[in-house]
Amino acid sequence: MRRSILTSLSEEPDDKASSLDKDKDMINYLMGTLTSLYSKYASLGALRFAAQMVPYEVSIGLILIVRLVSAFGSKKAHFELWIIGWAALSAQGPGHKGPSTI
Repeated sequence: MRRSILTSLSEEPDDKASSLDKDKDMINYLMGTLTSLYSKYASLGALRFAAQMVPYEVSIGLILIVRLVSAFGSKKAHFELWIIGWAALSAQGPGHKGPSTI
């Protein structure tokens, strides 16, 4: 009696023999997917799928990098750069100690 993979994965194993059947069904499924790699159209479909996933992974990676950098102290670095730029461009010069009182 041949069982499909979905029914064999959804059933609970009653004994050791049924769990061995599940393992065999899974191995057969994996071997079937590996043999489809020799088909030209299956290989092209896999390459197309991988090519479609790359832009999403890159954008998610950039979003995560921006979030992590902004979470860990970049505000202090930006503030220090702003102060250095402000002091260099101001008439008071970089050696100025602070705002003067009137």
